[in-house]
Amino acid sequence: SQSCSGRTRERRRSIARHASGHGKQCAAGLEELAGCAMDRPCSGTVPVHCQWSTWSGWSECTATCGLGEHRRHRSVVIEAQNGGSPCSEGPSIEMAACRLRDCTETEEVCEWAQWGQWTDCERRGAIVTCGGGQQKRSRVSKLVEEVVNSRTAMDKAVGAQRRVLRDLPTVEELLAARSLAEGRAECNEIQDDLRACAAIACDRQGPIDCIWGAWSMWTSCPCIGVKERHRVIASYADAGGMPCLGPEVEASPCKARCGRLFHQDCVYSDWTEWSGCS
Repeated sequence: SQSCSGRTRERRRSIARHASGHGKQCAAGLEELAGCAMDRPCSGTVPVHCQWSTWSGWSECTATCGLGEHRRHRSVVIEAQNGGSPCSEGPSIEMAACRLRDCTETEEVCEWAQWGQWTDCERRGAIVTCGGGQQKRSRVSKLVEEVVNSRTAMDKAVGAQRRVLRDLPTVEELLAARSLAEGRAECNEIQDDLRACAAIACDRQGPIDCIWGAWSMWTSCPCIGVKERHRVIASYADAGGMPCLGPEVEASPCKARCGRLFHQDCVYSDWTEWSGCS
């Protein structure tokens, strides 16, 4: 090229890490053009200034739902000549975020099955009809498929799977619900419900000592790291018998497994060195 003509140079960069979760998308360009130092105009020639084209229309969004990105571009339509001014600095490609309707997805949700039937009234392993006893019923957790809004699910995620429980009126059920809701990876929980039965007194002589029912199974380990189990009185003391001693609830430390989903923003790499003038 002639020493009296204006020249341009460029530099480039790439995306070192793409955004995830609700992280901020990269929106700026990946290329930049800049003018080189101009020499004196050529003798007897008219300077021609560099000129950008107008921006193109925005491209279609890269996503079909949720958050994506689109871009537009422009190019140099007239190069600077004869000492004319170079094009103003700026990118040839612009990118911007675009949001469409929220995405939906099918995910597995851990829910409680229906309660089983109450067992016969028992005391110390024997079926009784008087003098106090205990009945038990059980239920298990199961995985079901549910269509959810993916954005809402991501905001609520605390582990590999979201846990949903319904109809939990008792303290024992609420404790079990807490363990399922706090991100356990398994869905194989078992929950027991106990109640006293055969409360009428038996026709017998002498004092009757109080009798504890069997301990329930330990609750799943919640994020606070303490599990619990419960029991109820199966037969109350009567006629001067010994009362029941000891707690109704026992707690024990446990190792919780609670996941977390983190968000990270998009990060550019460093700019390359300026290219040579051309």
